[in-house]
Amino acid sequence: MPDIYAQNLEGKRVADTNGAAIGYLRTITANLATGELKQLVIDPIEQPNRNIDDFRNDGEDVVRLPIEQVKAVRDYIVVEE
Repeated sequence: MPDIYAQNLEGKRVADTNGAAIGYLRTITANLATGELKQLVIDPIEQPNRNIDDFRNDGEDVVRLPIEQVKAVRDYIVVEE
């Protein structure tokens, strides 16, 4: 897969492998010491087609998905269901 620049991912739609919309990418977190990518931080849509409550932190309005759930990056980001 060719290199993808983070700045090109911001605002990109995020959906699961069935095409169910989750939201739009806000940012990606990384470990500063190792450079390892950690999480996708997603602004959820108002009524997502899947249960995302397990991926919310208390008091946050965003969804955090582990980077390991990313399956593909195309016109949108595909994450494991």
